[in-house]
Amino acid sequence: FMSQEWDFSILQVGLGMSPGALIMVGVTLLAGRLADRHGYRRLLVAGSWLPVLGVGWMAVLMRPEHSYLIGFLPGTVLIGIGMGLVVGPLNSAALSTVPNAALGAANAAFNTLRFFGTALGVALAAAVLGNTTGAARTTAFGWAFTLLTGLMTAAPLLLALAQPRDQPRISMMVGSNG
Repeated sequence: FMSQEWDFSILQVGLGMSPGALIMVGVTLLAGRLADRHGYRRLLVAGSWLPVLGVGWMAVLMRPEHSYLIGFLPGTVLIGIGMGLVVGPLNSAALSTVPNAALGAANAAFNTLRFFGTALGVALAAAVLGNTTGAARTTAFGWAFTLLTGLMTAAPLLLALAQPRDQPRISMMVGSNG
């Protein structure tokens, strides 16, 4: 979209996509402390809504007539914050009750499913985009982001239902082990 609709160079596209990733790295450093202090559930549910809002933002505002600062940057910032809040704590929560002997297999299964979800989202977006050009491509981007927003909505809803309400905090678990 940036290169075809906004005439960004490849370098500009790379730089334009960087803020979300950089923010994710910074937020990831704080997410573990937040999970230790408040437990997994609230952090995972709240954090997983932010990428939904970010992609939804792009579905509505990423248009040729809007600038990068309006159409893309706020969405990628929301995605970066949300992913930073979720990725590490979700892995910890998923593995928190797994016996030590099964940690390797459980972690492999968890990450395989996570990467499968990402690949599925990219494949669906690519299928919606197809070989469209011009105004049809702009419309297709809107539909792709709308589809992804709808699919991504399942994550916070499932986390709200699946994550136990009384999730023990890591610091409490360490203290109870002696």
